[in-house]
Amino acid sequence: MLYALRHPVALAALAVGFVLAAAVHVVARAALARATGQLAALPEGRRPFDLRQQLDPFGVVALLLAGVGWVHPLRTPGRWRARRGRRIGLALSGSLANLVVGCAGFIGYRAMAGGQLASLAANVELKAQLQGSLVAVTTAEQFLLALALANLATGVLALVPIPPLEGSDVLFTLAPPNHGWQRARYYLAEQNWGVALVGLLLLLPIAGNEPPLLSLLGSLLRPLLAALANL
Repeated sequence: MLYALRHPVALAALAVGFVLAAAVHVVARAALARATGQLAALPEGRRPFDLRQQLDPFGVVALLLAGVGWVHPLRTPGRWRARRGRRIGLALSGSLANLVVGCAGFIGYRAMAGGQLASLAANVELKAQLQGSLVAVTTAEQFLLALALANLATGVLALVPIPPLEGSDVLFTLAPPNHGWQRARYYLAEQNWGVALVGLLLLLPIAGNEPPLLSLLGSLLRPLLAALANL
């Protein structure tokens, strides 16, 4: 996101967009946890609806450098008692809320900017969009586009099955409780190997191409944005 410094309006829009995306993610997750009696699954010692306490410092660093980040992860599956379906639902709730808000934001941007500009936005590489290279005509359009991109990128990134991302909670909930999976969870989640791996995949280009995770996010979001642009 720091690459957007050359476009102050785009930078401000992205910053606001990602704060709102984090808030949507945290509130949706906490609301479902409270409704289903799973508050013990939320980050220990932190108020479930307090965004300042839910932000992950590593996720913030990733946001500044790569353009997308994450909030504090849920507690490791198996440390709280809940049915498997409820645990999976909780892990997916923040992403689902982000995707709904992101789609609504892009539809609003399309209605304001027009189909041609929406199609252009859908075809620009995600990395360029997260770096503020796509500048909308008006400030309102810029903020709507940033809101949409921030929510969509945050929601899809959280589904990646590597700790500290919440897709790993789904993976480890479904995985057999054998020694190999327990060791993998220990090193990836408890020893923070997962944080390092996610950081490398978000920041390190491979063979001169985009970082793998950014490329994956772009590949997943491009068809969705194209479909929304053609509504």
